[in-house]
Amino acid sequence: MSLFYNNYQRLVQENNDAIAKISGESWSTLCKMFEYMRFYNISLFELEVLKKDLLGAAREADMEGIDFRDRLGMPEKEFCDSLVRDGIEHIWQERIVLAVRNVVLIIFAYYTFLWLLDGIPMDYGIRTEALFFGTVGAFLNYITNHGIRGFGAYRLSDKGKRRASIGVFIVWGIAITAVIMKEGFIIRGNGAVIFLILFVLSAAAFFGNNIYWNKRSEKYNWK
Repeated sequence: MSLFYNNYQRLVQENNDAIAKISGESWSTLCKMFEYMRFYNISLFELEVLKKDLLGAAREADMEGIDFRDRLGMPEKEFCDSLVRDGIEHIWQERIVLAVRNVVLIIFAYYTFLWLLDGIPMDYGIRTEALFFGTVGAFLNYITNHGIRGFGAYRLSDKGKRRASIGVFIVWGIAITAVIMKEGFIIRGNGAVIFLILFVLSAAAFFGNNIYWNKRSEKYNWK
């Protein structure tokens, strides 16, 4: 068990490597299925486990010369819905862990860059822009990997989820605008002390994230 490379990253990489072995026709079907399942607030680790199983099934279908859609035995959307209904665990902690890691690491990187650029002054602080870029980075990561990309896969009809997602965009936009309008430092003091505190928080966020995912992986038969 490595603290520098967690099992979630390892599983994601294995799935990415497996994609290269899938035929174009099967991948077209799988791609829509993956995009569709991303829409649901399901466990990210379990989602990767499902992807691994589907990739294995698609690989076998290619080797046997069978259409992957025929192997499913039902329309892709219905098959995905059956997976979502059957024991999928909803884990918001996973999103929180990733968001905290991203925000802390981005703020630390941004602060360090500006602090060094300004000549390492003793009197320094965390600027409002650092919080802005940290939250933007975390939000974009959520959208790119686990957000609402599944909307277009099979034309989701759940209006409630659509409206909720739109509401998230609006609230986020208002919050970010409020941050931008506030000029100056959020926190100000001894530059070196602030650097050390951010460094410790970043290390805790990085290693804590890896420990969390390694513990999560113990619940699944993914190897």
